[in-house]
Amino acid sequence: MRIAFVFLLLSPLPALGQIPDLPVDDPDSVGAIDQQRAYSLFGMFRAQEDLAFHSPNDGCYARCHLMSMRLGQMGVPARRLWAFSAIKARLYAKTNGASSRVVEWDWHVAPVVPVRVGDKTRWLVFDPCLFSRPVSVEDWAAALRKNAAAPPPQLTVTQLGEPPIRNGQRFPGSGYWLRPDPREGPSAHAFKTLGEMKAPK
Repeated sequence: MRIAFVFLLLSPLPALGQIPDLPVDDPDSVGAIDQQRAYSLFGMFRAQEDLAFHSPNDGCYARCHLMSMRLGQMGVPARRLWAFSAIKARLYAKTNGASSRVVEWDWHVAPVVPVRVGDKTRWLVFDPCLFSRPVSVEDWAAALRKNAAAPPPQLTVTQLGEPPIRNGQRFPGSGYWLRPDPREGPSAHAFKTLGEMKAPK
């Protein structure tokens, strides 16, 4: 298992356009966790029914918010990775969570976590709607394209509490989603949004 995981991290990656500039040196400076803990935390999130991974068509902002908050409470310094569709295109992803097994979005967001690999930092995305394990930023971006000919998504990373920038303009609010924060606050809104997504019987 460990050998296969290392191969995944070091294997050649597809060209996907601009990848966000994340610090890769000095894992201690970004609070990087080890690979085993990354997998364990990912598995923990997959089992949390209140995150409604069975309904990936909407609510990524709510899932990302709650996962980011829970990671922070455990001392894991997550950031948020945003993907925006190209002009006249949509993000396209395959998932076992949707009845059609395919979802399309104009944008998507998920937590990205620093993981120690030797003396370097590798940033892995936590997105149980699309994957059964943590994945690299490159693999996550590739999963949001219908095929290799589709335009790559525009990626950007934010710290918690920081709204993303798209085409040179920063969105309002605290980075919970792309609009001003909901009146009841991000956490209350996230619980309500995901709570309304009924699991299939």
